[in-house]
Amino acid sequence: MKKLLTYLTAVLLVFSCDDDNGTNNRCSEVPCDSSFRCEVNSVSWEARKTYAWCDPFSSYYYPQGTAQLDSGYLSFSAENCIDSSWINFVIKGVFEPGTYLLTDSLVFASFTDAKGFKNTGFPEAYDSIISGGIQITRIQPDNFDNTSSKWGRVQGTFDFVAISDSGNVVNIANGAFDMVLP
Repeated sequence: MKKLLTYLTAVLLVFSCDDDNGTNNRCSEVPCDSSFRCEVNSVSWEARKTYAWCDPFSSYYYPQGTAQLDSGYLSFSAENCIDSSWINFVIKGVFEPGTYLLTDSLVFASFTDAKGFKNTGFPEAYDSIISGGIQITRIQPDNFDNTSSKWGRVQGTFDFVAISDSGNVVNIANGAFDMVLP
């Protein structure tokens, strides 16, 4: 009986341990690849690279700003190279984790679907935001994987509803991202 209690205690200790030691880091190895996923009109969507010429992730962060950009300028996008659709975010004034309403004038979001390109000659951009938000849970400009690294990280969640110029509505839900910041 004593051996059984010792065994059960050991099992409980192992399964109750926090894998990431409080760092919120999903990566077990570095460098850690970016990830970006959500549901588009209730269909699973994920940024994927399938062609050599298609890089599904793009991100820029300027904590100090530049001559043309305000400080705290954050921009990132992800593309599903299989179906030629992508999601973009631009947020001004990001210095720490927080919630940003996509209806705010300092925030821009869009979903672009190029599947209709064959019919109209143009991708359909859903960039008039009806509602939604983005929650940045981690923003780290550099030293993400070690103290001498120049790479940073931005992580968080999002959802939004947007309408295109042609009146079509898209519902983006259960979004999550973990992106490298150059």
